[in-house]
Amino acid sequence: MPDSPKKLRLAAGLAMLLFASPALAEDWRVAITVDSVPEFGRSIGFVDRDSIARDGNGIRFVYEVRFERASVDGAAVDAMRMSVRADCAALWYEIRSIEGYSGTTLIGRTTPSERLNAEQGSNIHGILTAACTDAYESGTVDPAGHARVAFGRIT
Repeated sequence: MPDSPKKLRLAAGLAMLLFASPALAEDWRVAITVDSVPEFGRSIGFVDRDSIARDGNGIRFVYEVRFERASVDGAAVDAMRMSVRADCAALWYEIRSIEGYSGTTLIGRTTPSERLNAEQGSNIHGILTAACTDAYESGTVDPAGHARVAFGRIT
């Protein structure tokens, strides 16, 4: 196959373009830090700024919550990543998908779609406010690494 090195270089070049694409980039920011959640201990909510899409008051984005203690109905879940559609003015939101993680391993997925109000003082209110106003507690961070340090699990 005389052209296989050429195909390999082309595939490598396409892969570099694909993985360097802004659509695949992630810009995680700390949106909210919660001192204590009874089941999980402390938690940190992160918003991926690169996932934000706005349409008037409407917004879509991805956020992730990292928990100090891993447990959801007996499963070792220490993180949840959610895709959200919301309204910044009316402060309602719909979680379009939820993924549960143990470390960086996906262990489950569900797709709820109920519309809820982001009550003042709730964690989702803090996350929605950060995403809507572009006001974060940090610059770009790696959620898993940031949580390990914040929770004292430096390995």
